[in-house]
Amino acid sequence: MKQCSFGLLLKHDPCMATLHGHLGCCMGVDFNNFFLGIDVQYTNHSLFLSQKKYVQEILSKTGMTGAATTPTPMVSLPKLTVTSDSQKPVDGPLYRSTIGMPQYLCITRPDLSYCVNKLSQYMNFPSESHWKAVKRGQFQLTCYSDADWASSVEDRLSTTGYVVYLGPNPIAWCSKKQAVISRSSSEAEYRSLANCVSELVWVQQLLKEIRVSVEQTPMV
Repeated sequence: MKQCSFGLLLKHDPCMATLHGHLGCCMGVDFNNFFLGIDVQYTNHSLFLSQKKYVQEILSKTGMTGAATTPTPMVSLPKLTVTSDSQKPVDGPLYRSTIGMPQYLCITRPDLSYCVNKLSQYMNFPSESHWKAVKRGQFQLTCYSDADWASSVEDRLSTTGYVVYLGPNPIAWCSKKQAVISRSSSEAEYRSLANCVSELVWVQQLLKEIRVSVEQTPMV
């Protein structure tokens, strides 16, 4: 069996004239189309590769369309271990197929490599904890805070601004003058951050009361 290799060649590449005589087959690629399932967008100075369509197919097959976003591909805790006899196993074929699909996604998302490698070690007998790590479907609280410094000409008060997201949805936001004058931009930023964290703590308590589970530590 002959070894087969694939490559993407630019039509205007100066090396094409030399390479053409050594290649068994050359095929021009329209940069508006897909190349081996990868969307290739060409600019004057670079190539942008993405697999958005493939990601959407993965989410559709696993029933995760519209799932909440997460800041990292994998959490550090709890530590994944081999399934014990007391743990409830999950659908093995579904787990293996779900792990197999992101392997090709690592072409454009190398940050997923560690996660895929780690989770593929438990394909023989996956448990609910392994499946949960695959889906990463928990809600995530994310906060953004900012402030200017002494922007008000009349009283030299700085302005605080922040927004709190639950998954992709903004649920709390604010933009207002600070109560006191800040002596530096750093002091203004810290005051804004303090107000943001105070709002975040209140949101956490509210979500707890209405029984919305937020297991991951909020990002600010």
